[in-house]
Amino acid sequence: MSKKNLLSGRDKELQELAEQYEAAKAENKPIYLDADDLADLADWYAMRGKSEQAAEVVEYGLRLHPNSTPLLVEQAYLFMDAQKRDKAKQIIGQIPESYSSEVKVLKANILLGEGKTDEAEQLLDSIEDKDELANIVDIAYMYIDMGYPDKALSWLNKGLNSYSEEEAFLAATADCFHAQGLNQKAETFYNKLIDKNPYSAPYWFGLARCYFEQQLFDKAIEACDYAIVADEEFAEPTPNSDVTCIEPPIFTTNPLQIASPNPIPSI
Repeated sequence: MSKKNLLSGRDKELQELAEQYEAAKAENKPIYLDADDLADLADWYAMRGKSEQAAEVVEYGLRLHPNSTPLLVEQAYLFMDAQKRDKAKQIIGQIPESYSSEVKVLKANILLGEGKTDEAEQLLDSIEDKDELANIVDIAYMYIDMGYPDKALSWLNKGLNSYSEEEAFLAATADCFHAQGLNQKAETFYNKLIDKNPYSAPYWFGLARCYFEQQLFDKAIEACDYAIVADEEFAEPTPNSDVTCIEPPIFTTNPLQIASPNPIPSI
């Protein structure tokens, strides 16, 4: 999954699209959605652990929109999630818009998985609009997912002056700090995000992780309870504890006006 759609505003739209799609499928009726919506819907399913439904949506979308870059990118990510990197490479070879930022980030992900960090960095540096928020956050999450949170923070620093009040930027920063083991800093960001968006399950889950890793188990359980109230579909048992919590999705896109209380340290 490419982790693009985690904020509650877009998430609500995608839940409605999922309901429409599933209703049409149950009645064996065709439904038309544009390529971007179908790619986002597949990503939405993937974030909920519904890989079969995600793959089905991508295949349906490609029948409607052959050679669609967003759908092929999503399909490649699904193969990567399934540890089928060779198939992901084959899909990448079919994408017509190889110059687009999302394709370059996808290719960089493949290179990182092969240990080719220098090549990945060179490819990312060739992105023309690399200072745009969506690209900064997308690249930061790629590095976080691949185990390079320090490199993620370096990219986030590039957007500090321009995007320090954007929800997407703050959420990525919170997840980056958590990946670095800086749980108190991450906790501050998650609390700020929750103040503005109290029904966001990913933010409550992020806060629960911070509490859990600081052995603040009562607070972790409470945060998990709020996460489940926000979105029951994410609920699942947490390993090695009695805490019931949610699966953590990551990337965000919508704006939220929050000032960061702690500046991101420069690399």
